[in-house]
Amino acid sequence: MAQGRGRTGRRDEALGRLLGAARAALEADGVVELSLRAVAKGLGWANSTVYRHVANRDALLALLSSDVNDEVRDVAEAADRACAVEGGDAAERWLAVARALRDWARAHPHLFGLLCTTAAPEDPARPGHFRVTGIWPTMGRIIHAGRAAGAIRPPAAGAYDIAGVFDMQRFASSGVPQEPFADLPVRSISLYTSLLGILASDVFNQMEHLDGARDRLFDLLVAVTAGAAGLDIVLPPAPAAAAPSVG
Repeated sequence: MAQGRGRTGRRDEALGRLLGAARAALEADGVVELSLRAVAKGLGWANSTVYRHVANRDALLALLSSDVNDEVRDVAEAADRACAVEGGDAAERWLAVARALRDWARAHPHLFGLLCTTAAPEDPARPGHFRVTGIWPTMGRIIHAGRAAGAIRPPAAGAYDIAGVFDMQRFASSGVPQEPFADLPVRSISLYTSLLGILASDVFNQMEHLDGARDRLFDLLVAVTAGAAGLDIVLPPAPAAAAPSVG
């Protein structure tokens, strides 16, 4: 029995080394350049050794994606907790989470790219279902806290009809949304997808020409998309532009 546990521990240690080396290679060169052969060479392993732990490159990427997804979850949760401890409301908490994820994604652009290009890993506890992405649980808590505190605005023309789009029982643990918030699942997904798009635009240098205004535009985009979902983020006024020099 002890011998079996020893073998399992060695396999886990070897898999950890493999994932660490693969992550380092991915961060250096990006997902397109990642190969099992290069990772094996970096570890000083024979190519066949890698296949004792992963079936192929896609399997390795799926494991990496799962680990990175957990990292994103931890970043989002830590930012939310810190803001909540300081007394932040739902809008402030969402902005804090967005900024924390922006900083993480800027520091790890290839890891963020991996999340954008690989399928979500299947949940082993629920075959046929996929694990929620790392941002989703934190976002859900913020949305429900905002609704409970009256910080989420109902739509001016009433909630959108989302009948047939969702299995509403999936929301039973937090209460099935009622009018005028029956469309809250759609608004939540809107927040999630818009943040991913804003992060991608920022990380992949679609805003690089803005120089010092890059962070300001990020905040504005987060605020505008949150407002569309009924969550109003109040931003400080923009810094006054420097007066042109004379003479």
